[in-house]
Amino acid sequence: ERMPMQFFAYYSANTTTDKNKDYRGLEILTSSELLLINSNKRFYQNAGNAYGVPWRIIAAIHYREYRLKKAGPSNGNGPYQIWGSNYPVGDYTDAQFQDATNDAAKFIKEKVGNRDLYVSDNIKYAFFSYNGMAASYKNQAKNLGFTDAQANIGEGSPYVMNRADAKRDPTVEPTKSNNTWGQIKSDGGSLEYPANTDYGAYIVCMAL
Repeated sequence: ERMPMQFFAYYSANTTTDKNKDYRGLEILTSSELLLINSNKRFYQNAGNAYGVPWRIIAAIHYREYRLKKAGPSNGNGPYQIWGSNYPVGDYTDAQFQDATNDAAKFIKEKVGNRDLYVSDNIKYAFFSYNGMAASYKNQAKNLGFTDAQANIGEGSPYVMNRADAKRDPTVEPTKSNNTWGQIKSDGGSLEYPANTDYGAYIVCMAL
């Protein structure tokens, strides 16, 4: 499925909020999160324009990796958590944040190659590949009835699809308790149940 171009239009001065509802009609991004996205938007756009990545994809990864903070966490992997890197810790200047955002856009582009990032399955693939494409998430997708092809683009990954629908929503029963929707919550760990309650990157991207 190809997403309507207006989903990713670059002309909008402000983040769209009319689509900011999940499958239950609940708000996806809070007003404070939307403010942070709008504050960071020019950095996302600059990087996206440079590397051919829609800015909403970068914003959604920033949401997942460091909750939209214009800063670097103590592990040194930066606001986009590019492992093995060496970014400043603490608050970032505009220049530092733009550099980190450019790196994230480049990293995304290297993962997706020539895939069209205005096609929904390719957007899901971008998020899944960014997060590591764990085999346990592919198995989780198949256990939920998804095809191999769907498993390979991240339908079973909370990083990508958390709270997309009832069977992938750890805040509702029976998913909350039946050990069908788990998440790897520590590096090198196994699935823990239920998954965290934050939204998947694809859900956030479609909310913008």
